[in-house]
Amino acid sequence: MTPDELANILDQLLVELDEGMMMRNEARNRPQVNPSYEFPQDRVQAVQRVRNAVKNLDAKDVAIVYDNAQSVEMMDKEFLCRSSRYFEVALNGAFKEATTRIIRLRYDFPWAVYAMLDFLQNGCYYMYPLLCKQYPHITMLDLHVHGYIIADKYEVRALADYAAKNYLRIAADTLVLDWKFDDPDSYDDSLSMPCVYYLPWDFCAAAEVSRFLDSVVLLWRNTASRQDALRTEVLEMIKACFIKLMRLKSFQFLLANLPDFLHDLYESFGEDGVHIKMLARKHKGFRVTFAA
Repeated sequence: MTPDELANILDQLLVELDEGMMMRNEARNRPQVNPSYEFPQDRVQAVQRVRNAVKNLDAKDVAIVYDNAQSVEMMDKEFLCRSSRYFEVALNGAFKEATTRIIRLRYDFPWAVYAMLDFLQNGCYYMYPLLCKQYPHITMLDLHVHGYIIADKYEVRALADYAAKNYLRIAADTLVLDWKFDDPDSYDDSLSMPCVYYLPWDFCAAAEVSRFLDSVVLLWRNTASRQDALRTEVLEMIKACFIKLMRLKSFQFLLANLPDFLHDLYESFGEDGVHIKMLARKHKGFRVTFAA
């Protein structure tokens, strides 16, 4: 990595830090989506808060109950119906929700619901402090995937577009980083390079790419098929730097343990007229050959 490239990365980090500080300050000046997340409380207190909120439901509002019935958010019914076909059908169709105006969301990651509601009210979401405390290893890439998944489930098209756009932007910035290997001792002599070339930012870049690959696993395990729009975009990005990614132990681990991804990769290369053959080598990852 040249000094100019390093300076550009540092400048980008400063810009993102400034944006994050601005969003945090804006968040302090607006009502919280769900005040219950601000204070530790036991389940009994949380459930009681939900019950009290539902009892005092305004005539034009809808109560969205989630997080195993421990969290609730009130939203304007007409606005919610305009934002999501799922909620429009539930609230205007022949379902009990149309009468009770209480929608119970089940089997969702609570912070994904929280992000969806925050987006509907404020047009964005961000890395909430308590989310980072509860899940220390979660990244913004992961949160965008969660936002995309829940947007698809509840048909919130604006949220899906927002999450996908920001995910691809971060992914693109990550994949242009300069890295060589994340674990040079794991490769044979034909691939290895002298250790003098393994500078600190090489390992930092490889770590960033590994976090991106973690989000790829999350995406593939929670979307239905390769026809998914975000999957398609991610595949194209990965194909563009496939050889470079093969240097990473984390990427080879992904290939070995995520068969759906490997199958999609084969198919996508095949559609481009390129056939790849990957041979597993004991303790040394994969060996790849290409044929037109």
